[in-house]
Amino acid sequence: MSGTDKKILIVDDDPDYLMAMTALLTAKGFGNTIVPLNNGTEVLEYLFPDKEENEIPVILPALVLLDIKMPKIDGLQVLAILRDIEKTRNLPVFIVTSSELDTDLKTAMKLGANGYLTKPVDPDSLVKLFSGYL
Repeated sequence: MSGTDKKILIVDDDPDYLMAMTALLTAKGFGNTIVPLNNGTEVLEYLFPDKEENEIPVILPALVLLDIKMPKIDGLQVLAILRDIEKTRNLPVFIVTSSELDTDLKTAMKLGANGYLTKPVDPDSLVKLFSGYL
């Protein structure tokens, strides 16, 4: 798995969580592929830097680990946008959140999330879950 040039976007407004996930994925051999982002707006700016959602993203990542509860644009809104755009419709998006609300889970899955994990996440389970995408 290491040595891949595929990117993993980790999107969370908690800097401690971003550091922990980066350390975890680095230890698992994904260190050179991680792009930490702080909110939903940054995801859209990363994928569509020219603000043209009809354009092919500059860098389409292999997968996105997305928190729900974030300022500006929350994770469910980002997921809905990504699923609405043809170029990102099939982008693997895993919700990794502290929310245990059944409505959040149902909404995420209805919007097309590839998986839903509640924090804290077992590191080996997380890597096993998305390793088929890298």
